[in-house]
Amino acid sequence: MSTTGVALGLLALVLAVTAIVLATIANRRWAAGPRRGAAAAASPERAEERAALRTLEEGLAALRGQVDELGGRVDEVRDRADALARAVESAGEDPTALRHLALVWYDAFADVGGRLSYSVALLDDTRSGIVLTTLAGKADVRTYVRTISVGQAEGTLTAEEQQAIEAAGRDA
Repeated sequence: MSTTGVALGLLALVLAVTAIVLATIANRRWAAGPRRGAAAAASPERAEERAALRTLEEGLAALRGQVDELGGRVDEVRDRADALARAVESAGEDPTALRHLALVWYDAFADVGGRLSYSVALLDDTRSGIVLTTLAGKADVRTYVRTISVGQAEGTLTAEEQQAIEAAGRDA
């Protein structure tokens, strides 16, 4: 549960308790029946009840203000979340976004082990993109980039590059 939800729940609880106290005071007044005369209105019990009622009403007004403020913040957070969701949805509509990826590790040279070489394919929804290959030897490391257009490369591909393109293209 979010912090805002907890705060709203606590405010609702305080408002409910305040309503119960106000109802209890009103019930006491009704049960006591009408009192006549200035002496009854000026009784210490009535003065205490009126003071307690004023305090509760002031507290209730303050709580309503806080609830309104929190409600505005909740609306602001909802608006931000909706904007983020729209941005994510609209990002998913771009067919040229490179979102399909596959990585193949292998030993490019017989004298170098440890599968340090790799080919990575980055493709969009049309199976176009790049394949990046890094070959690790004993003395040096070389990196090559080839463009891919609708699943086909400009030049000859290695078996590992082709494997990476096929793996990335499966979910395209």
